[in-house]
Amino acid sequence: MRNSREDRVRYMAIVDDIRVDIKSGRLNEGDRIPSQSQLMARYTVTRQTVQKAVAALVAEGLLITRVGAGAYVRGFNPIVRHNLVSPDDPHAVHTNSDTETTLDVDLDLSPPPTVVAALSLNNGDPALRHHRRVTTDGRTVRLATSWYPHDRGASVVGSCAFADRHAADGRNADRRHQPVRSRETVRCRMPDTAERDALSLSPGTPVAEITRHTYDEAGRCIEVHEIVLDGSAHLLVYELPLEPLREPTSDTQTVGVNCDRG
Repeated sequence: MRNSREDRVRYMAIVDDIRVDIKSGRLNEGDRIPSQSQLMARYTVTRQTVQKAVAALVAEGLLITRVGAGAYVRGFNPIVRHNLVSPDDPHAVHTNSDTETTLDVDLDLSPPPTVVAALSLNNGDPALRHHRRVTTDGRTVRLATSWYPHDRGASVVGSCAFADRHAADGRNADRRHQPVRSRETVRCRMPDTAERDALSLSPGTPVAEITRHTYDEAGRCIEVHEIVLDGSAHLLVYELPLEPLREPTSDTQTVGVNCDRG
């Protein structure tokens, strides 16, 4: 009778061998791995051990499982989200098959605390919320929610419905609050149940959560924009402008650092 140590060795052997086959190209995207019965015979292990090994590879993002059809090497045909300084840049990559659908525009009577703080709302103040989803080839791949200060509700509602998804200045049509800069944070995490269902995610698939704060000339945050992406379907590309180094002038003070300890 095998002990738990022997089962552990065989379980890791299955994981390691399949991982190597994927990394080396012996198993390609979309290929079906050997069946549970085949793996049981090859490694002389129980079905439970095989299932544990497959679950580990799913958690690593290397495999996906299909009910009644086995396990397959996860494919990656990314949707490119190219975040450029100007959305009109000719090098921007757009997915022509993307379709954005507004799910609702309403007053959020209890906006998240992070939104309350960012928009400088008073406790109990509502925020205008614009919730939408983006589909590619009929599949939902992104969820997006924007919050705006409620006191600008009328102007924002009118622009939300028709704004291009790349144009923050379209969503903020009031000239007193034209956007001048934005800041994005990106967080990778596992989805909650609602996100997993909405994005039809396979077990072990992470999401990328992008939060953008947009500011006007006065430094006031005028929009909090949150995007949740299918982590297995997107490639995030960032291009940042670099200002050229300025030549020192007669007014420039040069500070020298002496590294000689002698």
